[in-house]
Amino acid sequence: MDDSYSLALLVQDASNLSGVGHDFGKLCTMVREEYAAEYDGATMPTLALAQHPAVYLYVSKMAEMVGISLDSEEMDRWIDAYNICKERAKVKWGVVSHRKH
Repeated sequence: MDDSYSLALLVQDASNLSGVGHDFGKLCTMVREEYAAEYDGATMPTLALAQHPAVYLYVSKMAEMVGISLDSEEMDRWIDAYNICKERAKVKWGVVSHRKH
């Protein structure tokens, strides 16, 4: 994957927690590199990383995989993050999420 948004969308259909967890570090590196490229080499603040839509989708996917459900407020946040990733993803495809909206 060329960008964090595409990767976050791709992982929504994953079924291997170990693989998703392993790739999470790669995603964080990718998000930091994208930030640095956009902001003239600046270091991404930790809070900005934690609130990035791709990071949120990854973390919520891992939570789902271990049986943690999102409440309605968090589901709204997930939908917003998902839509941002779809909009900004460089790879365009018909991603189908199994989550109940």
